[in-house]
Amino acid sequence: MRINCDIGERGPGHAVDRRLMEVVHIANLACGGHAGDRASVQAFRALAEEHGVELAAHLSYPDRPNFGRRVLAMPLPALLASLDEQLALLPSPKRVKFHGALYNESCRSRELAAALGRLGDEEKAIYSFEKSLQAKPDFPDARQELLEILLTRGQYERVVREAERLPRSGPAAFAGHFLKGQALFGLRDFAAALDELLAANAIVNTDVNLINLIGRAFLELDDGEQASKAFTASLALKKNQPEIEKLLAEATAQGGKKGK
Repeated sequence: MRINCDIGERGPGHAVDRRLMEVVHIANLACGGHAGDRASVQAFRALAEEHGVELAAHLSYPDRPNFGRRVLAMPLPALLASLDEQLALLPSPKRVKFHGALYNESCRSRELAAALGRLGDEEKAIYSFEKSLQAKPDFPDARQELLEILLTRGQYERVVREAERLPRSGPAAFAGHFLKGQALFGLRDFAAALDELLAANAIVNTDVNLINLIGRAFLELDDGEQASKAFTASLALKKNQPEIEKLLAEATAQGGKKGK
């Protein structure tokens, strides 16, 4: 039998919680949504390491006044952003537990349940990839998969750092440049993003998503002429891209104004 317990809801120095860490197998650690904060997470994380306790992230609606026991009417993207902020206090937990009203509402809402399920799957995947990389740091496939997940979560600065650890030659070189370029674009460093994207394009010049992002980077840098070339090349590879057709028209107009 394995015992799990909600921990860290009453501050980092709570005597009962600290004593429980000596006997439980899994601690569901409050990460700031309904309770808990950076200090309590750090304190109980240290105790978990000391006593060999497995940690789960205990996530909730961002509603400390009501202890996460009321459903908040908030858009799903905003809720997921809040959950990401909570997970930032306890990165890559092996388990995720949803608290109070969030758990109950997921039983009623198929859309919420699916979104929370993906969140949990991503956390498990991140944990798995990070464990693989601890054992074998030069495992590019695992690092690439990890960076792709982090990119979808908007963790751009970490992607920029970690992409440097992918090989700069061989099959992984394309992924390294492309992932770093996407992250820099997300950080709105368009010039640096363009350097990485063009380096990726020099390795593989038939990736439509890459070419489209190159066009967007040129457009952000007010180079309509080069953006037009990129979008035209993309449409030659893949027709019926209405959004890219609009961007091509915008880039053509921008290039025309610049030439006058």
